[in-house]
Amino acid sequence: MKIAVVLNFNNYKSTISCTTTLIASDVDKVVIVDNGSNNDSYKYLKRALSESKNVDILYSSKNEGYASGNNIGLKYIESKYGLDNVIYIVNPDVKVNRHTVNQIAQKIYSKKNIGMVTTRVNNSMRSVWKHTGLLRGYIFNLFVFSRIVYKLLGLEERKFYKRKNDFQRVDVVSGAFFGINQRVFKTIGYFDNKTFLYYEEEILYCKLKKIGVSNFIITSENYIHAEQGSTNLSLQKIKRINDESKLYYLTQYDGAGLFYVKTYKFLNKLDGLIIKMLNK
Repeated sequence: MKIAVVLNFNNYKSTISCTTTLIASDVDKVVIVDNGSNNDSYKYLKRALSESKNVDILYSSKNEGYASGNNIGLKYIESKYGLDNVIYIVNPDVKVNRHTVNQIAQKIYSKKNIGMVTTRVNNSMRSVWKHTGLLRGYIFNLFVFSRIVYKLLGLEERKFYKRKNDFQRVDVVSGAFFGINQRVFKTIGYFDNKTFLYYEEEILYCKLKKIGVSNFIITSENYIHAEQGSTNLSLQKIKRINDESKLYYLTQYDGAGLFYVKTYKFLNKLDGLIIKMLNK
């Protein structure tokens, strides 16, 4: 089956719209996980979608992050529908079409050693990027410095460029929308629950690479991502969560040593002071 997991947090209107589009796009089942919303999302989702035989709605009493929330849906699918599925991880503010959904499934089943498969997003290649790694993680660690490099100088040091071949091997795939064989996903233990937000995709890349599996992009297809978000976090809190997730990823999956970690933490404190001064 083709089964989508949609993680909802205080964003029930987008989730309902996304679910309707997915069902119209040949997805057999949509599993919605309400991730501890505090705005009665679960009630509105049940009211709008509970009568659909194509939709299962789950509820988590606590929001433990993107990875944990999606894993609730993935483990539910495994227990109820088995492993012979193509799984689509879909953000509520994403819009896809039937052709894109079916093309991803065809590519996944076309040969072995295929991991995450996505398409271009908003007619760009921003849905994929080069693996961060220790060197890039160190050089581009500072929020302030990285924004100068990316925004002002227009440098995209991790960007992939479109090639003639419309099925292109890439490193990291955005968690906003991708498809994957559930058996492959199960082999790597799904998402790592120890991240709350950010760097889940880098971790998936490392876990898939370890078992000899590669990620791909279909450059002839495209999805729409409104990038509305569902949280209202301050820059300081975003930075804190980002720094914690990044350090966890670098130490657990990229072999960052003690000196690297100490320097990383010092630079993060310096970066935090600069951001605090700029926001005064």
